Amino acid sequence: MMRKTLQTDAGSSRPFLVGMALTAMVGGAAMAHELLWMRRLVDVLGASAASSTRVLGCFFVGMALGAAAASLWARRLARPWRAVAWCEAGVALLAVPAACLPRWSDWIWPALGGEALMGWEGPAVKLVISSLMILPPACCMGLVFPLMVSGVLRGQPQASRHGVWLYGVHALGGVLGLTGLCLITLQVLGASGSMWLAIGLNLTVASAAAVLDRASPVGPECARSVPDAGTSYRRTLWAAVGMAFFSGMGFLCFEVLALHLVGLAAPLSFYAPMVVLAAVVLLLGTAALVVPPLVRRKGGRASAVTRMALLGASVGIVGAPLWFFQLVQWVPLEPQATVTAFLARLLSVALVAFGPAILLAGLVFPSVLAWLGGEGGDRGGRLWGWLLAANGLGGWLGAEMAYRVVMPLVGVHRGMGCVGVAYGVICLGSVLMRRPRGLAPIGLAVAVTAGAAALTAGPLSWLPELNTQGILVLDQWRGREGTVAVVDSPVAGLRIIMSNQYVLGGTAFRYDQARLAHLPLVMHAQPRRVACIGLATGITAGAVLEHRCVESLTAVELSPLVVRAADTHFGPFNHHVTRDPRARVVVEDARTFLAAAPASFDVVIGDLLLPWAPGEARLYSLEHFRSVQDSLKPGGVFCQWVAMYQLTPEHFELIRATFCQVFPRVLLFKNTFDCRQPALALVGFRDSDFDWSTVAGRCNEIRRSNEVRDPLVRHDDGLAMLFLGGTENGSGTAVNTLSNMRLELAAGRDRITSRAESKYLQGEAWLRFSADRLASMRAGPGYGAEHIRLARLGHSLSFWEAVRNHVGPLSREDLLHLPAVREEIQRSFPESIRADDQADWSQWPGDVAVTRAVPDGGDFRPDAP
Repeated sequence: MMRKTLQTDAGSSRPFLVGMALTAMVGGAAMAHELLWMRRLVDVLGASAASSTRVLGCFFVGMALGAAAASLWARRLARPWRAVAWCEAGVALLAVPAACLPRWSDWIWPALGGEALMGWEGPAVKLVISSLMILPPACCMGLVFPLMVSGVLRGQPQASRHGVWLYGVHALGGVLGLTGLCLITLQVLGASGSMWLAIGLNLTVASAAAVLDRASPVGPECARSVPDAGTSYRRTLWAAVGMAFFSGMGFLCFEVLALHLVGLAAPLSFYAPMVVLAAVVLLLGTAALVVPPLVRRKGGRASAVTRMALLGASVGIVGAPLWFFQLVQWVPLEPQATVTAFLARLLSVALVAFGPAILLAGLVFPSVLAWLGGEGGDRGGRLWGWLLAANGLGGWLGAEMAYRVVMPLVGVHRGMGCVGVAYGVICLGSVLMRRPRGLAPIGLAVAVTAGAAALTAGPLSWLPELNTQGILVLDQWRGREGTVAVVDSPVAGLRIIMSNQYVLGGTAFRYDQARLAHLPLVMHAQPRRVACIGLATGITAGAVLEHRCVESLTAVELSPLVVRAADTHFGPFNHHVTRDPRARVVVEDARTFLAAAPASFDVVIGDLLLPWAPGEARLYSLEHFRSVQDSLKPGGVFCQWVAMYQLTPEHFELIRATFCQVFPRVLLFKNTFDCRQPALALVGFRDSDFDWSTVAGRCNEIRRSNEVRDPLVRHDDGLAMLFLGGTENGSGTAVNTLSNMRLELAAGRDRITSRAESKYLQGEAWLRFSADRLASMRAGPGYGAEHIRLARLGHSLSFWEAVRNHVGPLSREDLLHLPAVREEIQRSFPESIRADDQADWSQWPGDVAVTRAVPDGGDFRPDAP
């Protein structure tokens, strides 16, 4: 019915159809720019919550200023299409600095310095950059749609229908821009290429608008006046502006909460939030197309549609967490056979769980536009800019309110309930403003609002945010970075869980985590100043303090909630690193901080990072590795640990090649003999080379002072057992950059497909990888035949651990007594390590009995650990 009406009213109007096509292109380009600007500015300014707030705020404020200016300009504008052409060209021109930002911004942070970055100067510089890069093009972008409405509606009698359809088409164009960007252009062109493509789309629209300007007559109809009513009309207009503001605020607050809720259930990747965002924008555009028929059914009373939408949205939003919780029990959001299958499943769940709420909430703002174009008398849409400006500002404040107020105070489920209650309250206020004759409308609004409040206080508060099976939740915080929980379990001990998705360390594996710090620190002769990228539980950073030669430690952590968790619950395990006078915890993006600290550190330790996580994958980029290299003092060491159990061979090769572009000679070390969750170190040097004599000297120093008790790192022979050789970059090898996003996109695709885990380098795949490395190892600069022999012994120990932990058709007892492997380990194990009684053998990463046992007449006698 709606389609038939659309064809009847506007289908025969060729300019109108051309305008709709251009509106869709404008919407697609705007959505692409918004996402790419966010990404580009985060790459340069850092992925901190404050940086995201500044970038998002500049975008919404710029759009609002442009929309408001369009309302002032449209009153005296005779040639709107010419203005559209100039504004679209302005968007293209002003977006060029952002597209080129990484090429000209490298000097900013070194010139500013680390201390200034953490003072008032750092936020000020970030605000200036955000404002200069985003405000001007966003302002031009905000001008375009109101001016385009003014141009398209010349000769069309009713903005209440045709203008609202344009708004819907603009949103649907955003869906096309979003899907095209995520599924095609980013994969093929990368971030930089996609930005230039969006700029080209702006120029295409500008050219088409210029052609339309030449073909459009300038007549009296172009200067239709806006009704100038009295005080009553102005009061009603301000009410419409207020409703537009609330619509943006409530809708964006709900959208942020919905994205967070999906993030608690769906595998973390670049693609999951994009699917939810596509569903939101799709339903928003659909709602706008539905409004004109609904207004017609209500006898032209758009305000009645607004009240109906508010009431329905209240019910839908409060019910959304309940629908979603039940739905993911029936249709789990787990990896699927293909990327397409996963995206289709997630899209279906989002549409079913949140669709009714989004559709009803999405009716509110278009119905306000319809009121202004109909009952309000603004048939040419000249005042729409004020409503668009209010809606945009409300959206920004709603998003910030969700992050800063709603989630920290009441959580995601009750937060949605509060948003639903707010819709009910606004509906009740709207009803009371009309002064209805009967009590039925008031009673209905009161009943819905009271029901929403009861659901929020009751059932919504009972929904869990974490899968608590087998764990005890000790503490929990929420913020822009998600939900941070400290949990305890009999097997894994104390852990930090981020957004019900992944674990940040744990006390059960604290010695393996401490070894992430010990290994690089014995490769530098005098590691006085040390930086750790990432804090997590603080166990790795705290292990740095065991080395008495370290004078200062700087741990850079992005999340203040993680810092709070490490300080509150992990002090006994991390040497109270957050309170030690030698240590400093910096809440900042690691790439930004290290770029601002040239020649500052002797050793930089990169903690394990999620290759598929937006924000974290940037720290595997060529640009980040260069920043780390510049932060090293002469002779400095950079050790980047990678979680091999989260990488396929292709992912690792991409990281290795990128690392070797900056550090031409790289050494590889594992951190444990356990092959179930192996970590691998890529070790590079600023302007020196690896020297085993340096390692031997540092190990002698450690044993004399007895400062480190881990038997593996107290001896250079122990480090040799973790050695997996060196590597150099081959010509023509692909690398990962901020612009191409290769690792994040590839790892994200594998994360959401069920076949990926079989490809990850863990278990047998890790043993094969290690064996291949050892088979190709030859004596070279820095290491000889004895080091290779010990490295192969380390591989035998890994095989022994795989046998010891094996679960299969053979019994564990049978597998534990494989004589050949055991005999090789006993015969080859270094006596210097076996005889170290000052070491704490509980920290040994494997079977202590087999390593400390000594041959005695062909039998093995295990010494007490």
